[in-house]
Amino acid sequence: MATLTGKRACPFCGKRIQATSHKCMYCGAFLEAAEGRSIEFPSDELHARKGNWWLPADQSRWAVAAGYLGVLALVPYLGLAFGLLAVMCGVMALRDLNRHPALRGQGRAYLGLVLGGLGSLYNVFVLAAVVLPHFVGRHGPAPRI
Repeated sequence: MATLTGKRACPFCGKRIQATSHKCMYCGAFLEAAEGRSIEFPSDELHARKGNWWLPADQSRWAVAAGYLGVLALVPYLGLAFGLLAVMCGVMALRDLNRHPALRGQGRAYLGLVLGGLGSLYNVFVLAAVVLPHFVGRHGPAPRI
């Protein structure tokens, strides 16, 4: 239904479009100009646009968590816990993606696995380099026999 301004709401996304439009410029839905009914289902772009870059709606939540935890795994000292969590979330994400093939996020899941593993190893070496010198050499050299 057209208003005095010559605009109407898209029945799919609710954005204001021209009253005479045959296709919504925001969601890509094809419309009948007179009645506002869809003559073709909008593309999957509409569903992909929901959410945002930080928390995409079309990706596994486990994969998103694995990606962020993998990046945090590179923080010295605290990264060991984040790395272990990233690996666990990465495994859970791959299981979730196998169960729900419509979800995306395999790249983030692998990112969490790789960065979580590397961050954990890095933090183990950092902690070893900091802690071991305190225990080695305290008692002096070994006695000669």
